[in-house]
Amino acid sequence: MRTEPRSEQPAEGTPCTDGQRAAGTSGAAAVESWTGIGGRAPSAAVPMQEERLRGVYRLVGAAPDRQDLIAKCCPRDEAEREQLVYAALSSHRPGLTVELYGTADAPGSGRWLFLQDAAGREFRLGDRHDRAIAGRWLAELHVACADLPDGTSLRDRGPAHFFEYLELVPDRAARASANPELDADDRRDIARATELCADVRSRWDEVVAFCAAIPTTFVFGDFKNDNVRVVSGKDGPTLIGFDWNEAGWGVPALDVLTFEAHRVAPLLSEYLPVVTARWPKFTAERILRLGIVGEIFRCAASMRWDLQRLEWPWTEGAMARMRYFNDWMDRCMGAVPWFR
Repeated sequence: MRTEPRSEQPAEGTPCTDGQRAAGTSGAAAVESWTGIGGRAPSAAVPMQEERLRGVYRLVGAAPDRQDLIAKCCPRDEAEREQLVYAALSSHRPGLTVELYGTADAPGSGRWLFLQDAAGREFRLGDRHDRAIAGRWLAELHVACADLPDGTSLRDRGPAHFFEYLELVPDRAARASANPELDADDRRDIARATELCADVRSRWDEVVAFCAAIPTTFVFGDFKNDNVRVVSGKDGPTLIGFDWNEAGWGVPALDVLTFEAHRVAPLLSEYLPVVTARWPKFTAERILRLGIVGEIFRCAASMRWDLQRLEWPWTEGAMARMRYFNDWMDRCMGAVPWFR
């Protein structure tokens, strides 16, 4: 299993002080916003995540069924994307995700989402039983949601979306290279990222042609153990998903990349029979190659964001990730015939 370097810089997703926290993102604000739309007052508001632009709190006993409720504050555009997904999945295939009880705007540009507590238990990394559950659940998600009404109104998760990231790399690289905190080795690694992305762009027609033969469906986009729980289903243990900010519509490359080495690592042997019953041409070989395409998508997205972070004073974490993704994109390109 690959381990990616972590960022040391105070970007999104890092802890903050009270002075840095976005206005309205606190346990008291969560309670006020929930009761303000008619919700039950909790017995306590327990912080689960407090960051510079977001916060997550457990409101004890506040759900309509008197169970706990999760209050999540995030930028409004992210909240709107998640709202679309919760509405689509809950009406089309209940049980795949938690229930959205309501929303409320927060001061500034934030919005609260009030969600069912997924409960269940944590996904056990490396456990073969849980990996089998993940394989079946992911297949069910892809097959059940291929007929999702208005699925194409969700964010694009096909080749065109990630080509946009590749196109942004040269400009981002030029800006990053101007940062005086970077040394000659750093700038060489940035130049290497630019070269790799240019090589991928030059052969993108092959990627598009390959993806054109793949069924389109709902894409989780961030399928990892943090975003699922193992729960009891009518046919035995299954998963329930949440945190759909990266979800969208397209070829499921970002989801099937997890078969190779990523954190959830669902079993392909459990996924394959379910999807081939719907799509007979979706072979194991094609799925694994799609996973490599997903890796390239993911490398492109990471490079774009880390190059932007390299414009800031804190560069160590972003440079470590940049080197990691340089190496991984190079390996992925060597694994498919279009880039050899």
